[in-house]
Amino acid sequence: MYYAHLPARALISLTGDDVIPFLQGLITADARRLEQGNAIYAALLTPQGKYLHDFFLIPQVGRIILDGEKYRLPDLKQRLALYKLRSKVTIELLPESEGVVVCWGGQLPVVSDQENIIADPRMPSLGFRMAGDVAKNLAYCETQGFERVDAQAYDRHRITQGVPDGSRDMTPDKSLMLEFNMDALNAVDFSKGCYVGQEVTARTKYRAQLRKILCIVENVPDTRGALMLADSEAGELLSQAGNTALAMVRTEALERAVIGQEQFTINGAAVSVRAARAAA
Repeated sequence: MYYAHLPARALISLTGDDVIPFLQGLITADARRLEQGNAIYAALLTPQGKYLHDFFLIPQVGRIILDGEKYRLPDLKQRLALYKLRSKVTIELLPESEGVVVCWGGQLPVVSDQENIIADPRMPSLGFRMAGDVAKNLAYCETQGFERVDAQAYDRHRITQGVPDGSRDMTPDKSLMLEFNMDALNAVDFSKGCYVGQEVTARTKYRAQLRKILCIVENVPDTRGALMLADSEAGELLSQAGNTALAMVRTEALERAVIGQEQFTINGAAVSVRAARAAA
């Protein structure tokens, strides 16, 4: 079992009588699940269905905690405030002493003073997240005998599972949720009703029109370059850890590779490419 502090993550506190209905009309996941004590993974989209922010929502006593990208959290807070109108919701950035610790590779015991431990709602292999007092959560993991590693170790694990990491992989105002398998990662609920960007997201699913999809690329050479298939560019590398990377790959190129048994390459070196959805 490994654990790590993620310094690139930070927290927002959401409080007030209208938090759940406020979120329900905005985000891609079903906010009503928070009322049953379930943590959720979700996103905020543009009205055109393009990615803006992704985040975790975690119910705690008296508040809902939003776990998001630290450097983009002020922008997300501002966007949420624009939608608040007269809703009884208070949105506050939390201090750096409260942050995110993750652990993976085994099971965590359930103890009464660690209510903030949640199973990662995206997939079981990503382990557990703890949102709150960083020092307390790191100390807890230490007492359990887990091995502390750095955030890059968690990054490697995430990439091997085919999971995108916010704006490192997805482009705000451009990326579509389903290109990045966000439905398979439980970020999109197709039965919850309306939310911002819902129409485009639903139409993408039911028409099954994806020109490119997220893939895992292995044996990536030390010198990054374009992902090629024969003499044509087939995709774009995204986040990378060691010799494994995520990439956005044209579906037409994946089909050509299977049918024609053509080889993907980067700077002339052969690489292995597979769809990330299989990992999810």
